[in-house]
Amino acid sequence: MADNYFLDPLMDLIGILKSEKGCPWDKNQTPFSLAKYLVEESHEAYEAIHSGKIESIKDELGDTLFQLCFIVLLYQEQGLFTFEDIVEKSVSKMKFRHPHVFSDEKACCEEEVKKIWENVKQLEKKDKFKSVMDSVPSGLPALMKALEVSEKAVKCGFEWSDLEGVFEKVFEEIEELKETFDKKLDFEDKQMEFGDLLFTLVNSGRFLGIESEAALLKACDKFEKRFRWMEKKVLSEGKEFESIDRIELENFWEISKKIYP
Repeated sequence: MADNYFLDPLMDLIGILKSEKGCPWDKNQTPFSLAKYLVEESHEAYEAIHSGKIESIKDELGDTLFQLCFIVLLYQEQGLFTFEDIVEKSVSKMKFRHPHVFSDEKACCEEEVKKIWENVKQLEKKDKFKSVMDSVPSGLPALMKALEVSEKAVKCGFEWSDLEGVFEKVFEEIEELKETFDKKLDFEDKQMEFGDLLFTLVNSGRFLGIESEAALLKACDKFEKRFRWMEKKVLSEGKEFESIDRIELENFWEISKKIYP
């Protein structure tokens, strides 16, 4: 690796952690054991980006990069591939997927770019491609996977015609979930209907131009702020949260909603 390569310090650090005198935990890691940490760190980076906090973004992107470099180094030590191999393959792939930039094909808007992208990806897979769902990554967090799946279906024309149809489907799924409790069905049925409702809500968000992951993160953040305010309010009155009756808690909650709308 070239001396001026910007990842050298990080790769060198990982090498030290894995060395004879390094960290016992790091020495025992494999690409398979690190894969889950790569997913976790990527998700935390996603949250940081949506928070807009620059220091947090830098921190979480650094953690993600560390896991990525660690995994690459492990494969590199096995002689399977190097970082340069990955970069070369990525550059080649991206050039192939952007014929409107690197060849004579033209695209004047984002929608045309998306069509080109999907066509090129199908050409890459050739005989391997059997379903539009084959390209959905299996390891995505559930909300992100639901969005990907629904987007793939829409590209095949499987879409609501209007907003009324969207809400009808949401209410239909709510009723089906309620039925599982009214009829006292088993846990598997309840779980399945609850999953159907979540999937429909993600799909509805896509139809409305709302990204479910980002929306839920904001809702969690808002709830957390309101709840923290309630905890401090109860403490300031010399009481314990668990001892407050439901009516008083509801009153506190209504006040917190005005403070954090």
